[in-house]
Amino acid sequence: MTGAIMKRSLLFLVIFSSLVGCGFKNSVVKLNYVPNEYPNKVSFKTPLEVTKFNDVRGKDPKNIANKGVDVQARAQYFADDEIANIVTKAVKDTLLNLNYIINTNGDLRLTGDILKFDSIPLMGFWSGQIEGTIQVSFKLSDTKTNKLVWTEVLAGNYRKSSIQFDADAHRKEVAEKTISDVMNKLAESETFKTSIMGFANSEPR
Repeated sequence: MTGAIMKRSLLFLVIFSSLVGCGFKNSVVKLNYVPNEYPNKVSFKTPLEVTKFNDVRGKDPKNIANKGVDVQARAQYFADDEIANIVTKAVKDTLLNLNYIINTNGDLRLTGDILKFDSIPLMGFWSGQIEGTIQVSFKLSDTKTNKLVWTEVLAGNYRKSSIQFDADAHRKEVAEKTISDVMNKLAESETFKTSIMGFANSEPR
């Protein structure tokens, strides 16, 4: 029994070391978010204007995650562009796939704040996991009056399992699928659709 425990502990240390061993050098990861195809399209005629989201995380604007499992990060994973630009483009592409009308002079303006975007390794005896999370505060307002029409904080998550070592490819997959999850939440938001419908049915513009 003691031998089995020692072997398991040794394996834990090997996995732990592999997760943190490459944590001394920054890495740049090219994110290529591809929006999902949604069978249920909208028929709204109200044009939307999507403006750049604000990154309020208090981190480097390209930061995806810290390397390793320590509180004190030795190095970081960076995207090839600012997270705010990546999220803004993801929102535009998602809405276009849903058949929303997007232009620079929309009746409604969609923007918001990126509250959280990160991924962390979770340790296990035989293998590890990497869990990604994102939180975005969406804000839809009347472009003429700046009156807030809809706001909601949506969260996305993705967990990759059976990780033997930390790697750029793992962080890329986790980041892209985490963004995809929060975009799905936006696409499925009934309050978002209802707010646009209510605005369209209000007094003629």
